[in-house]
Amino acid sequence: MKFCLCWLDANESLDSGKSHGIQHLVDTSGMFDLQVAYPAPSTYQHAAVRRIDFIFGTEGVQQAFHRSGTLSFTKGISSDYWALFVDLGVPSLLTSTPSPIVPSSTRALYSGNPAKAEKYNEEMMKYYDDHRIFKRMDWLKKQSPQMTKKQVRSRLNALDQDIGRAMAAAAAYGKSASHSTQ
Repeated sequence: MKFCLCWLDANESLDSGKSHGIQHLVDTSGMFDLQVAYPAPSTYQHAAVRRIDFIFGTEGVQQAFHRSGTLSFTKGISSDYWALFVDLGVPSLLTSTPSPIVPSSTRALYSGNPAKAEKYNEEMMKYYDDHRIFKRMDWLKKQSPQMTKKQVRSRLNALDQDIGRAMAAAAAYGKSASHSTQ
């Protein structure tokens, strides 16, 4: 049995009438709307009845499905969209042994090597401390209700870029450390 789970910011309704729209995707892919039992009346804040975001799954995912829901627009970071979620029975999804992921020869971090993984985490935390990542997250969480969406988005983008740089710096350190020990 094949498993596919698809969260989709579709920006159109299932019944949009488009010949190659979301309804066509569902009809031709064999996927099911996992929120059909408890759909939000609207997933777009500026319309009372406009469900344009979906969670679809194949039959295997549907069989593992327990429940679904949406969070209100006021929960979490300010957004025009509701947060969607599904609760799946993971054991039923993992009925077979997944294929192992072959490590890349260019990757500096091998999670199977506890010493390298620990060093990577140390370097990440050092970068986080040096750039006050957690303090900035806490500040943003507290201040976001008083900020415009544009201001929040700008701060989130800055944090995201710093987190990306933290990962790159930690990986680069791991790579340079592994070359110096060879």
